[in-house]
Order: sequence, then C-alpha cells, then structure tokens
Amino acid sequence: MKKILTIIKKNLKVLLFRSRVSATVIILGPLVLMLLVGVAFNTSNIFDIRVGTYSDTYSTLSNSVIDGLKEQQFKIVDISSKQSCIDSVKTGDIHICAVFPPNLDVQTEGDIEFFVDQSRINLIYAVLDAVNEKVSFKSEELSTQLTQVLVDNLDNTQRALTDKGGKIENVIKLNTDSKDKLTKAKGDLEDINLWYNLTDVDLLQNYSENINASDSASKTQLSKLKTSLKTLEKQITDLTEKIKVANATILAAKATVGTARDGIGTSNADLTLVKKDLDGVLTGIQSIQVKNVGNIVSPIKTKIEPIVTDARHLNTLFPALIVLVVMFISLLLSATVVMKEKLSKAYFRNFITPTSGFTFVVGTFLSIIIVLVIQLVILLGVLSAFFELDVVIKLWESSFTLLIIGSVFIFLGMLIGYLFNSEETSSLASIALGSIFLVFSNTILPIESIPSTFRQVIVFSPFVMAEALLKKLLIFNATFSSVATDIYMLLIYAIVLFALVLIVQKLTQRNVLLQRFIDKFKRKRAGI
Repeated sequence: MKKILTIIKKNLKVLLFRSRVSATVIILGPLVLMLLVGVAFNTSNIFDIRVGTYSDTYSTLSNSVIDGLKEQQFKIVDISSKQSCIDSVKTGDIHICAVFPPNLDVQTEGDIEFFVDQSRINLIYAVLDAVNEKVSFKSEELSTQLTQVLVDNLDNTQRALTDKGGKIENVIKLNTDSKDKLTKAKGDLEDINLWYNLTDVDLLQNYSENINASDSASKTQLSKLKTSLKTLEKQITDLTEKIKVANATILAAKATVGTARDGIGTSNADLTLVKKDLDGVLTGIQSIQVKNVGNIVSPIKTKIEPIVTDARHLNTLFPALIVLVVMFISLLLSATVVMKEKLSKAYFRNFITPTSGFTFVVGTFLSIIIVLVIQLVILLGVLSAFFELDVVIKLWESSFTLLIIGSVFIFLGMLIGYLFNSEETSSLASIALGSIFLVFSNTILPIESIPSTFRQVIVFSPFVMAEALLKKLLIFNATFSSVATDIYMLLIYAIVLFALVLIVQKLTQRNVLLQRFIDKFKRKRAGI
C-alpha cells in the first residue's frame, strides 16, 4: 500500500506540481471549456434565422404569411429570383428559401415551396417546425374563415326557409280558397237558367195575324188568344224572376272572383317576397369563392424541397467528418512531433547548427503533411471501396483545399507544442482546443443557438470555415471562384500561424539558451 501511495504522489507531482502551466491546463482547461459551453448554449432559442422569400407576384395572403414569419423573429430577405434564393441557401446566406406561387390565395392550386439544406439536420428541422407552425396557424385561420362562410350561408338559408315557411303555407291556403271560390262561381254561373219557350209566342203571332186578316174574330180564336196571352204573361213573369236570380248569381260570382283575385294578388306578393329571399340565399351561396373541400380543410399547402438530391446522412455529414479527422490528426501529430523534438537530447545541438529555424519549421510541417496525406489516402480509399460516395470522388478534386485546411491545424498544433513544456500537457491542450472547435461548430449544435455576440467570433473558427468550404465544394458543387474568399481566409490563417510559429520558436530557443546558461552558472557556483 505504501508503494502505491508513493507512486500516486510521484504522478501527482509530475502532473500538477512540476509545471504550473501543466497544472493550469489540467485543472482549468475542462472548467473553461464547460464555462464557455454553459454561457454559449444556456438557451433553448435559435437566433438570427434568415428566411429568403421569392414570388413572381406577391398577394395579400403571401404577405400575411411573411408578416407571420416576422413575428417569429425570423429575418426576411426578399430575393429577386427562385434560383438566387436556392443558391443563397447553398452559400449559407439564408437558412430557408420560401417560394410562393404567384398571386397566392385560397383558390390557388400551387404549394409554398421551402428549399432547405438537409445537411444541417440539427438546425433545419427546428426551423421548419417554427415556420410550419406559423404557416399552419395561418392556414387554420383561413380554414376557420372559409368554414364560417359556409356555416353563415347555411344559417341564412335555414332562417330564410323558416321565416318564409308561413308565407308559403298562406299562399297554399289562399290558392286553395281561390280555387274553391272560382269553382263555386263557375258552378253558380252554369246553373243560371234563362230558357224561354218561343212556341207560345209564335202561336200568339199566328192568332194576331188571323184576327187582323178577318174583320170579325170568332169567339174561339179570341179565347185562344186570351189563353195564350195569360200563358205568355206567366212565362214573362217566370223569366223576369230567373233574370233577377241570374243577376244576383252573377253579382255573387263577381264578388267571389274579386275575392279570389285579391287572394291571388296576396299570393303573388308573398311569392315575390319568398323569391327575393331565395335570391338572396342563392347570391350568398354563389359568393362562396372556395367550394373545394381540400382547399377549405387546408387552404395553404406547403412542400419541403431539399437542395441536394442525394440526402444520405453519411453524404451530408462527410465534410464535417473529414475536417474533424484532419483537425485532430494535425493538432495531435504536430504538437507531439514538436514536443519530442524539444525533449530530445539533440534539441540544443540543433540551435548551434547553421540550419535556420525556418528550415526546421518547414521540414516539420512537410513531414506532418506527408503523414496526413497518407492517412487521408487510406481513409478515402476505404470509403470509396465500401460506400460509393460521390463526395469522395469530388474530394480528390479538392485535395488542394484539404492541404490548406490541414496546414492551418498543423501550424496550430506546432504552436501548442512550442508553448508547452511537457508532452502530456501539449496533448491535453491539443485535445482541448480541438474539442472547443468541435463544440462551437454546426456538428453538434447549430451555431444559431448561440447568442450573436459569441457567434460573431465563432463564425471565424477554422473548423467552421473549413466545414462550410468543403460542404460548398463537395455537396453543392460550388466552383473555386465562388469560394475564393473562404480559401483566402484559410490561407491568411495559415500564413499568420506560420509566422507565429517562427516567432514562438525563436523565443523558445532563447529561453532554452537562457535556461542552459542559468543551469551552467548554478553548477559553477555549486562547484560541480
């Protein structure tokens, strides 16, 4: 047990107490990393999401959808063409491209197209959920309005039919009464009897002619004439009565017809009102613009369109994976090589040789580049053989870009190697720096979830820039001229880091010479 405690004491002394820098890196390194992560990601919001919009002709509905997106704190960018909008997604200028059909309204058959970069899985679905939530809210609002129009028309129809039901019943009753009255008047008129027997008049005329023909009429003829006159008188009296009865019947029929006419007039008035109300109902029904059930249920339809046809996850994650491999290999390998050189017995002898520090730095850099190229060739060969990824073929064409990316991280690793004095500390610092680059990138969480103050610095991270550059080249088939700015930025990083490595190397040489002089002076004083 005593030996174990002795070993523990020795190891702690080596790790924590022999070098203050080592102790600081070991203890404060993880704390600083967790502090940065906590400050940067202590939120559930996504900041500065940019939505590009395009339409041949914006309508009131499309503008209302855009206003709804603005309420979600999205930054709306109006773009001049559909292709420019899609290209802006590829370059990262916007996160989503929304293309609206021309003159979008509830009767339009076209869909709102959302073009997205599916390689950013950790961001795009969160953004789409927020966008679809606002679009769905507007769609539900329109659906409610359209449904309310239908319900209002049904209510108006029901009210009109209910209110005019009494009038229709009254019309039926009046028409029935008028029919009965006209039927009765017809029967009464048909019953009028004004028939008169003209035979007696003819006999009377004959008797009158015979009497006139003879100067003296016989008593028989006079008697017959008298009888005929009485009969005629009676018939005239009867006829007079019949005429009176007929006159009364005609007056009654006239009154009946007048009443029937009034009833028909009332019926016509009621029917006119009913027709007017029915015309209003018909106008209301005809005013319903949307009669398609699908458009009523879902007035606004959306469609998600990826900007790349090959949406395999390995394909979309490939740029980040390649940069990750290059970063850790370059950082660890370069820091280790520099530390081994510093700790070697020949380190001091190298100072007094005529070889310049520039030559040593370039030689170390080229050595690590060769190892990195060998590892990448093996890695890409395996990927090409087993996965048949198109991006692997494109990566061979972009090897120059990979060399620039590798150079940046190699010089960073060399800088770490020259700054620290122990191999374990430099390795830990390299891993910590690589972890910081990885955490503050789009690989784990989208950098849009980081407040803008931190994000303005993070976007210039070599890892973020290298990943974005490879994505444009490998996935979006960008030309070198279109990514020239990104390449120049990485070249500037490499040149600046190379200059820093030279400066730190010179300072390290001076420190070594100074330390060697101090040690020699101490030994001389001690008489060693």
